[in-house]
Amino acid sequence: METLTLINIGILAMATLTGIVIGVLPGVGIVVTMLLFFPLLLSFDLFQCLMFYLGVTSASQFSGSVIATTLGVPGEASSWPAVKEGNAMFKRGKGDYAISSAAMGSVFGASISALSVVLLLPVALEIIKTFYNNNVQIFLFALVASIIIFLNRKVFQNILLFGLGLLLGTIGMSQVPLKLMWKDYIPYNVFPDLYQGLPLFPVILALFVVPTLINNWNIKFESNGVDIGFGEIKLVKHFKKYLESFWSGIRGSVIGSVAGLVPHVTTYLASNVSYLIEKRLRIKKKIYHEQGDIQCLTSAETANNSAAFVQLMPLLLIGIPITTSEAILLTILETNSFIINYTTTIETGMFSELVVWFVLINIISFCLAWPLVRYVNMIYKIPVKIMVAITFSVMLLLLGYVGSENYQTVYYFICFLFLLPIGVLLRNTETIVVIIAFVLQDKIFAAITRALTIWSM
Repeated sequence: METLTLINIGILAMATLTGIVIGVLPGVGIVVTMLLFFPLLLSFDLFQCLMFYLGVTSASQFSGSVIATTLGVPGEASSWPAVKEGNAMFKRGKGDYAISSAAMGSVFGASISALSVVLLLPVALEIIKTFYNNNVQIFLFALVASIIIFLNRKVFQNILLFGLGLLLGTIGMSQVPLKLMWKDYIPYNVFPDLYQGLPLFPVILALFVVPTLINNWNIKFESNGVDIGFGEIKLVKHFKKYLESFWSGIRGSVIGSVAGLVPHVTTYLASNVSYLIEKRLRIKKKIYHEQGDIQCLTSAETANNSAAFVQLMPLLLIGIPITTSEAILLTILETNSFIINYTTTIETGMFSELVVWFVLINIISFCLAWPLVRYVNMIYKIPVKIMVAITFSVMLLLLGYVGSENYQTVYYFICFLFLLPIGVLLRNTETIVVIIAFVLQDKIFAAITRALTIWSM
């Protein structure tokens, strides 16, 4: 492979280890991690950025399920089934089987989703190429917006949040149409930096990271006396145990491959939908284990990692992010003047190599998650409030650093302080809706403008 270099291997190792670490820390997650590495990622090329993202996303799923199983704390939102079933198995002395089946299911799900995407790619490419029809673009943007807005029962709230994101995205000089927006209401002469719009880093920090940290401030967990050192794991014995859940994993992989395309919720939706379906099937057959069901756990974890790869496809093929972390990734790529769509990822052969690296990442995570997570008790002795305070402090330092790199340190902090009260007020809402709308705003408005121009001719 052309990408098999020492630098890329080093980035792979860093991304995998980072993913394993953030998987054990509640409240950190992929978004905060991408912001923490924001300055470093600006020095990566397109392939390295994508590989780093895949590494962090995939590896965090492994350690997140281990921590959920042993401590009953969901490192990732998608780890809730592991809290319910895995931790119950742990308490009755079957934690080693819960961890091994979840990990094997994760590798299986990742491999199946990658294979499925590769097999369907020729058809997908023909479909994707039609995306450059402006009418199709408008339809797809409307579909994404509808899914995000109608994601839960708080439809009116989501409409307002989506509108807020679009509004914030329109500040400054619009390229399509070429127009200075809100010039009668925004003092551009006083703050000339506003001509180029609001930068993404302070927007995400104020409207997503801060509300998340506030909500995690009072998290409590008890880890005293928890032993996660299971000793030597006999792989063959555990593999035979996993095979008992093989068809549960198949169902989970299919569900994950579909759910991974749903904006915003991806792995969370995949994991929980697969879990609930598997649980219902087993209850109906009267074989559900109330003290921790390994089939339900395996199905959820397989779906989890299946979605982890599939969720990146809209970004790789048509340049549309469907999660907040992908929005950050897209901003990094655009800052580096990288264009991402099927011409730069598929036709160049980069995608095929990404598939190979993705499977490799999952295998490495499988091998590293168990031995590294045994040291998690040392991390969990740190009070949550201290971890939150440290995270917030680091984010402020990074805000200053990223601002200085653009010679706009003061502007970045002014934007952050201006948006901070809004983030605090919205802390109990799905502020991720705001972020996605903010990132997609220019693409949505450009498509609408072109449509109006064509239709009026």
